[in-house]
Amino acid sequence: MHDNTEQNQSQDDAIEIADPGEETLTSDGDLEPQRKEGKLSYESELSTDEALNYLVSLIRGIKGGRVTLRQGEDTLELAPSGTMTLKVKAAAKSKKEKLSFELGWRLPSDGDLEIE
Repeated sequence: MHDNTEQNQSQDDAIEIADPGEETLTSDGDLEPQRKEGKLSYESELSTDEALNYLVSLIRGIKGGRVTLRQGEDTLELAPSGTMTLKVKAAAKSKKEKLSFELGWRLPSDGDLEIE
């Protein structure tokens, strides 16, 4: 019998990918632009359907220009746009296969440099 105690994450450790149409509100009810820096990390064993749900949410967010990640009390909002860098890695061993993706992009600059 396999012990899933370490594999299962508590609800606070789980990561949520918000619907791109969902507005983020501050505690006083104002719309909050989430332009803060930070990192979130998540790893868990999921069913294929659960993993696909995360990927579909990410695709929707990227298409909509906003990916909001929530983990417990932490929130990180990303604004994917413009040209992206895609890195794909795949590996296969006798009893394990792995596929990983990394997407990156630069945020638009505040404007072009003008010299007079």
